[in-house]
Parts: sequence; structure tokens; C-alpha cells
Amino acid sequence: METIDAEYEKYKDYTPWELVDYCHTLGEWEDPHGSSIPLSIESIIDNSVGEDRKSIILNELLECSLIQKNNYKLEKRLY
Repeated sequence: METIDAEYEKYKDYTPWELVDYCHTLGEWEDPHGSSIPLSIESIIDNSVGEDRKSIILNELLECSLIQKNNYKLEKRLY
């Protein structure tokens, strides 16, 4: 909640189009040339954290994904 509150404080006075313009300055943004393209988790992480944290975050995401997948399989068997 502290992170959400801090981010809200930073951007609360931006208009919607000011937020769009700001987002287009971020490293993970790519010009979709009139369409849209999804942002990958890897791209967001690559442009948001230092090299020392990238592998830690990706490993944690992988671990969470495997746990979620196993929980889903278990739930399917229970019902």
C-alpha cells in the first residue's frame, strides 16, 4: 500500500494525456504504429530494475507461476 500511495502522490495531478506522454518515455514502450502490442514482463523488468535484481525477480515470478500451476491442478482433482 505504501508503494501505491507513493506512486499516486507522484502522478495524481497529471491529466490522462500527460500520463500517456510520460508512459511513452519509459524504456519498455514501443510504438505500435497505430495498433497495440502487449508489454512483456521481461521488458518491464529489463527497463525498471538493475541487473542485480533482474534474475531474482524473474526467479520469484517463475516460482510463483509453478506454485499457482500446481495449486490449479490440485483444485481440479478435488472437484
